[in-house]
Amino acid sequence: HPWRPRELSPCRTQLTELLPLQPVIVMLPFLLPRPLLLILLVAVCQHCGYSYSRRPCTDSDWKFAFSECKKDPKLGRKVKSVFAFAPSDVCSAKVKDSAIPPRPLLAAPCEIPCGSGKHLVAFASSSSSSSSPSSSLPASSSSSSSSSSSSSSSSSSPILDAPSGGAGSSSGGASDKAIPQIQLACKDCEVGRFSLGGGILYDGNVGDWPKTIPGRMSTFCFYRGADYTWKPGSSQEARCMLHLGNTSVETRAGTWNKFLTDDVLSLSLVALEDPNELACSDLTSLGNLLRGKAVLVIRGACTFQIKTEHIAATGAKAVVLYNNVADGGYFFPAPTDEDHLPQLPIFMVTKEDGEVLLEHLKNETGSSAQLRIPTTHCSSALIHQDTFSSAALTANLSSNISRLPQNWEETEGTRGCSPWSTDDAQGFLHSGDNRHYHWVYSLLTMNLRFVRDGHVRFRYSVDAETYDGLKFLVDQAERIPQAPQAERYTDFNISLEKGSHSLTWVYSKDYSNTAGEDRARLQFLEVVGTDFSDEDCRSCAGALERGIYGAEACPTCSRDHYVSGNGTCRPCPPGRGSAAGAVGVEACLQLRPCHVFDQKVEYKAPTGKGYCVKNMTNKTVSWRLPKVCDESSPGLVSLPQESPQLVPCPPCQPNFVRLDGAVCVPVLRTCPHGFYPKRYLILNRWEVWEPGLTRQVVRIDGSQGSPNQRASWHLSPDASSVMVGSAFLGLDESEDGTGIALLHVDVDLLDEGFATVFFQASPLESWGKAGQILLDGRNPSNMAISGPLSGALRTAEIWMPVGAHRITFSWRSTDRHGDEVADSLEEKASLSGMRILNLTIENAANGSSSNCTYCPPGHEVSANGKACLRCQAGRSSPGGGASCDACPSGFAAALEGSAECSRCGAGLRSSQGSARCKPVDHFSQRSFVGAREGPIFDLQAISKAWLGGATDEDEREPRLRMLRVEDRLLYINPFAAAVGPTSNLAGSPMRAYVWERMPAAPPQGPDAGALDTGVCEATNSLASYRGVGDVLRSLEVVHEGDLLGVRANYTGQCEGAPRTTSLLLRCDIQDASSALSNQWSSLLDRFLPQSEVLHGSYLPGHHPLSSRSCEDLHIEWQDRAACPLCEEGEFLPVAVGDCSTLGQRFAYFPKRPCANGARSPADEYRPCGSFWTQTPVILSILAAIVVVSCALGYVLVLRRRYAQYMRLDESEEKTDQGDQVVVADQIGASSSV
Repeated sequence: HPWRPRELSPCRTQLTELLPLQPVIVMLPFLLPRPLLLILLVAVCQHCGYSYSRRPCTDSDWKFAFSECKKDPKLGRKVKSVFAFAPSDVCSAKVKDSAIPPRPLLAAPCEIPCGSGKHLVAFASSSSSSSSPSSSLPASSSSSSSSSSSSSSSSSSPILDAPSGGAGSSSGGASDKAIPQIQLACKDCEVGRFSLGGGILYDGNVGDWPKTIPGRMSTFCFYRGADYTWKPGSSQEARCMLHLGNTSVETRAGTWNKFLTDDVLSLSLVALEDPNELACSDLTSLGNLLRGKAVLVIRGACTFQIKTEHIAATGAKAVVLYNNVADGGYFFPAPTDEDHLPQLPIFMVTKEDGEVLLEHLKNETGSSAQLRIPTTHCSSALIHQDTFSSAALTANLSSNISRLPQNWEETEGTRGCSPWSTDDAQGFLHSGDNRHYHWVYSLLTMNLRFVRDGHVRFRYSVDAETYDGLKFLVDQAERIPQAPQAERYTDFNISLEKGSHSLTWVYSKDYSNTAGEDRARLQFLEVVGTDFSDEDCRSCAGALERGIYGAEACPTCSRDHYVSGNGTCRPCPPGRGSAAGAVGVEACLQLRPCHVFDQKVEYKAPTGKGYCVKNMTNKTVSWRLPKVCDESSPGLVSLPQESPQLVPCPPCQPNFVRLDGAVCVPVLRTCPHGFYPKRYLILNRWEVWEPGLTRQVVRIDGSQGSPNQRASWHLSPDASSVMVGSAFLGLDESEDGTGIALLHVDVDLLDEGFATVFFQASPLESWGKAGQILLDGRNPSNMAISGPLSGALRTAEIWMPVGAHRITFSWRSTDRHGDEVADSLEEKASLSGMRILNLTIENAANGSSSNCTYCPPGHEVSANGKACLRCQAGRSSPGGGASCDACPSGFAAALEGSAECSRCGAGLRSSQGSARCKPVDHFSQRSFVGAREGPIFDLQAISKAWLGGATDEDEREPRLRMLRVEDRLLYINPFAAAVGPTSNLAGSPMRAYVWERMPAAPPQGPDAGALDTGVCEATNSLASYRGVGDVLRSLEVVHEGDLLGVRANYTGQCEGAPRTTSLLLRCDIQDASSALSNQWSSLLDRFLPQSEVLHGSYLPGHHPLSSRSCEDLHIEWQDRAACPLCEEGEFLPVAVGDCSTLGQRFAYFPKRPCANGARSPADEYRPCGSFWTQTPVILSILAAIVVVSCALGYVLVLRRRYAQYMRLDESEEKTDQGDQVVVADQIGASSSV
C-alpha cells in the first residue's frame, strides 16, 4: 500500500548481526548442494516472514497516516485521505483471527480546526454512530463534511466517517458492516505535551532544526566579483525565479526554452483551475481569456509538450506548470518529439509554490497579478541581474548597494559567499561562514499560505561589524532594519493576516571589514496559522519558559522533579536528576558520581568583615549549586566531616604581604635617586576573589544570572586556576548552562604596558568561538596569541595604554547542551571549558615591585620615588634617570611621554614649554639669510574664513569644520589641534588638526553585547573617527604659475603606520565677495549664512585607492582669504570706461591676486584732453605720417630712376637686313632721319 511506511524488519535487524560471518555465508552456495541450499533459504524466508508477525492484529494495533491536502474536483474544496496500517514488527493482518483493517477515509475535509493544546487524531470504530470517548470535532467541520460522505453525521456528531464501500473496502469476504470505519476527532494532548493548533515550529533548544534547509525554505547568496557584477555563491547553482507581485518562487525552465529567444517577460497570469481543463485537449474556446498571457496549469494527464502546444494555440505567451505531487520537487520539462519543438517557453514550480501562486491570484488583481519572468533561458547573467534589480528586492537592498564605491579593499581569501545552513548539532540556522568575504548578500526565504490569521515569531542574534547585519522582510517590506549587533538572542513577533506571505531574512556585508562571528542566527522559529490543526503534539520540556505558543497549559516542575501522567510533580528517583520542566520519569537522568570540581571552597573571617583576621580564617567546603552529582556513589569524594574549619589564611599573591594579619598589600622597594620600583600585578593563586575581579552571567534571553551559578566562573578547589565550562566544572545536559559567563579584571595603569595571560581552552577549536579575551569591551587588535604549549596551554599578550582598563574573559555556552558554540559535532562530543592559570599586568597601580630600574625615555621618577611618570606635553626626557624639562622656545612636544622636543617648522613659532607650535600671524617665504621673498599671507584671516567668521581666540576650545572631499569626510582646523568631532570636553588627550570619519568599531566577541561599561556609546562615537594629522610640521608658500596659496603639512598615524597629510589653502580671487570692498565683505560675513560643510578636492595625481585606505592625503581648499596680502606699490592704474564730463576715470588693480592688506589707491579722474590722454593719439598720427611720407618718397625715387622706361612711341619701323631685324624707331630715340 502506498500509505504504508517502509520500516526495518526485526528479522533483517537480527540478520545484520551475522555480518561477521559474511565470508562464510558468501561461500555457502559453493559448498552446499542445491537442494539443501534451497531448503535453507525457504527456512530463512519463513522465519523472516512469520516469526515476528505470528500475533494477529487487534483494533489497538492500527496506526494511521494522513495524506497531503488536494482539491477534489467534485466537491470543489481541498480534502485529504487517512489510511490505517499495522507495523510489521508488531503484528500481521494475514494471521488467522486478525482484526479487519479499517476502510481508508478518502474525502476528509482539510479545514478541521483543532486549537492549541489539541491535535487531530484518527481511530477505528466498528459503527458510524459511535463517537470518540475523549474528544470531538468542531461543529463547523462536521457539518462541512456532510456532503462528502454518504453516511455522514449531523452537525452535532463528533465523528467523521469514511464512506461505505468504495476503494477503501477491505477484502477477505467480510461484509461491509463488519469493516471498521476511520473516524477523526480533535483530542487533547497528553499531559506534558502541547500543540500550536496548526503551524510550524523549529526549536534549536531541543535540536530539531533539520540538518538540511527545511523544504519550506530556500536559501541562496550573491557576492560582487572583481568586475563589479553580482555572482551566485560558488557552492551553489543560480536560482531562477518567477515574480508575481510581492511573491517570488523558484522555477525550472523547459529544455526547449534554450532554442527560443532569451527574453524578460512581464505578462498577466491566469490559471486553469477546472479539472477538465488540464490543457490536454483543445483550448481554442478560451482564446480570448488566454491570449497574450502566461497560463498556470497543473501537471498530469498528458505530456508537457501536448499541454504547451494546446496553450500556444490560444495565443498565450508562456506556460507555468506546477507539480501535482506534494514535496515532489522540480522537473525540467522535456519534449517527446524533438523534431517539432514547442514555440512557447515553459516553467515548472513545485506543488506548494503553485498553490501559493493560485492563492495570490485569488486575492490580487491588476499590477499585482503581473508575472515577471526575468529570463526564459534561466541564464546566469540575467538571474544575477534579476536578483538585485527586481523592484521588490531592490527597493529594500538598493540603499546598501548604492553606497558601495567602485573600489574596495583587497583582503585575505577569495571572493565568494556562503548561503544559510544548519549547524551540525541542529541547534540553530545561521547565515553561512562569510568571515573572509565582502560584498555579500545571503538570503533565506520562506513562502507560506496562511489558512487563517496567525503570527510569526523567531529568536535571532547577530554578531557583525557596524555596516553589516541582518534584515527581515515580510512581503518585501522591511520589518527589522539592518541590525549589526544583537549578541543576546532577541525575540521578534509579527501578526499576519490570512493569505500568502513571503518571509525573507537577509544577511548583508559591505565592501570591507569583518568583526566578531560575522553571521546571524535563527535559534527558534514559530509560525501559527498555516494549517487548521496539528497531527502530533510536542513535549512541554522547556516550552513554557521559551514562551512557545500553546505551551501555557504545560505543567512545570522544579529541578530534580518531573511531571507525572496525572499532571502532578514528583521527585526523581534516588540517584537521578532533571532540569526544571522535565516531563515523565524518563527525563530524570542518572547522576554521575561527585568529583572534586563539584565542591567549592569559601573563606570567611571568624569575626568581622573580610576573610582573614590575625592570619586565621574559617574554611567551608560545600557542593556547588545546583548539585548535579550523586554523593552516595562509593569510592569518590565527599564533604569533610568538620565544616567550617579554622585554618591559617591562604597565602597572598606574589610580592604581597599580610602586614596586619588581615589584608594583603603590595611590596614596594625603596630605590636610589633616578630609579623607581617597576610594578607588576601577578595573579596565580586562586583561593579567594581578589579586589578588582567581578563575575557576570548573561542568560540566553539577555537577563542577568547569578554569578554563583554553575555556568559562571569559579575558583578551582586546588587554587591553581579560575575556570568555567563542563571540562572543568562537570556540567552536563541537565544543568542550566546556557548563557555567557564573564570575568572582569579592572586595572589602572600608571604607564603603558602589557597584560600576559596563561590560559587553557578545551577543546583547542573552541578558542575564538566560545572563549575570548576582550579589552574595554572590544577584541584587542594588538593581542598576540602563542601556543598551544604543553597541556594545550596558550599565552596571550595584550598591549594597553596608560589609564583605566577592563580585561574581560568571556565564555559562551549558548547551545542546548550548555556547552560552547562549536561548528562540528566532534567539538561538541567532548567536554569544553576554559581556565586561567596566571595573569600578569605590567605597570598596574595596585601592583607590587621586586626590582629597581631606570625610567624609559619620555618618563621621569615621581616625587616620592615610587613610580615612573610620563612627561607631560611640552616637556621631554631622554630617560636614564633624567627629569622632564620644558621645551625651549621654537620647540614643542605635542604628545605625552616625548623623548625629545621637535623644532617648529617654517611659519611656526612657540614659547618655552609649548606642547604645539603655532602659526605666525603673517607668513611669507624667507631666503636662506632670512630676507623676505614673495607675498605675505594673513594666517589669521585664513583661519577666520575657515571657521566661518570666528577665530580660535573667540572660543574656549578650538573648533573643527567638516570638509567633504569626494568620498571622504574630514574634520579639520588648519592651525589649532582640537578634540574629536563628537566631544567638546576641554583637556581631552586626543587632539589632532585633521580627523577622518570612519565606521565605528563595534564591540566584538561573543559577549560584547553583554558588557555593561556604564557608557552609552552614541552612533557617531569617538571611535568612529581617526586622527590622521596629529602634529603641524611646517607651512610653505606655493607660487607656481596660477597656483598660489599656503600649504600646511601634518604628520600622524593611520592604522598604526606613519601618514602625511597636506592641506593646500589655495587663493581663489573669483570668490563671490571678491568684487566687494573690504569693509563690505567683513560686514556681510556677519549676516550671510555659512555652510557647515566645506568642499575640497584631491590634488591631481593624489587620488587614494579607496575611501578607507591609508595613503598620504594631499587635498586643497579654495577661498579668497587664502590670497596674499595686498602691498603698497603693487597697484597699477587702468583707464575704465569712456571719457565723460568729469574726465577719464582710472582705477588701481594689483599686479597679482591679493586680498586685504594695503588698500588700493582711490579711483581718480583725469582730463580727457590732457597730454596723458592725447599722447597715444598724437603718437599714432605721427607714426602714420612718417609711414606715408616714407612710402611717397620711395615712389618718387623709383619714378626718377626709371623715367626713361616710362615713355612709349606708338610708331615703329622694322627693316629686314638678311636675318637681322632692325628697328627704325627705337624707344627713346629721335623720330627724324
